[in-house]
Amino acid sequence: TVTLRSGAVLPYERLVLATGTRARRLAGLQDGLDNVAMLRAVAEAHNLRARLAAAQDVTVLGGGFIGLEVAATARALGKTVRVIEAAPRLLGRAVSPELSAHVLATHREAGIDVLLNATVDGFAIDGTHLVELNIDGKRQPIDLLLLCIGAMPETALARAAGLECADGVVVDAHMQTSDPAILAIGDCTRFTDRRADRPLRLESVQNANDQARTATATLTGAPRPHDVLPWFWSEQGAMRLQMAGLVPPEGTPGHVTVRRPGPGANPNAFSLFHYVGDQLVCVESANAPVDHMMSRKLLEAGRSPDAAAVADAAVPLKNHLA
Repeated sequence: TVTLRSGAVLPYERLVLATGTRARRLAGLQDGLDNVAMLRAVAEAHNLRARLAAAQDVTVLGGGFIGLEVAATARALGKTVRVIEAAPRLLGRAVSPELSAHVLATHREAGIDVLLNATVDGFAIDGTHLVELNIDGKRQPIDLLLLCIGAMPETALARAAGLECADGVVVDAHMQTSDPAILAIGDCTRFTDRRADRPLRLESVQNANDQARTATATLTGAPRPHDVLPWFWSEQGAMRLQMAGLVPPEGTPGHVTVRRPGPGANPNAFSLFHYVGDQLVCVESANAPVDHMMSRKLLEAGRSPDAAAVADAAVPLKNHLA
């Protein structure tokens, strides 16, 4: 049974957990500060919009997708923007070093101050207002701070039910947890993808929708193993990033990256084709939506065109599907 906060008790034959994630918080920083925002829920989005309109200087803590999307939006509104990232590169856990370098250059060219390998080692508060951050020993005044330092899977309910959890609710290929009567889907789950051959936790709309379809098949008595090509996108100002497949971890033996120019003479439009040996495993695109769509079809079909052939932009990718 499930017991609600109201005290109501609901029986079930099958239960689906879709508890999502919760935003990480800066250690020691209190809640309720009037110039600190987060972005995980609709109410927080409305709150950020209002605060962004009033601020002139915006500091984004975290160089992930959400942080960079907000940073680009704020810069387009004419705000002074800085991004503080603890890692040595932006989007370090999500994209290749080559694409990461392009993203960094694009944001800096737009006038965003990006600090890498930066550590927040203190802050000052006056009442309900964050006055400043201490970044690597230097004081940084704060007008508006957006916290985008990642998310943690919401597993409290799953743990209370005695389910196996390990950086997420562990599920099998049918979205079933360690209790076959309980399924889990979305950002809260950890599963093994055959393309990566390792446990993954993906935070994306696409993954949540695809896992929901797999769970529905399980619940309706027509189970089919979850085997869906991961894909993702992010729009950061005028830059559109699209990814299909999973970037091999750095140091993967046999990993080769091939760059394909995008349409026209735009140097900011290109695709990166990632091979492990002769196998195409991932394609990252910047401002090249047609190549992204064709790349998804190639990956879904299990096609691995010759690396030299995909580097030739004069040859349409659809030719490799024939």
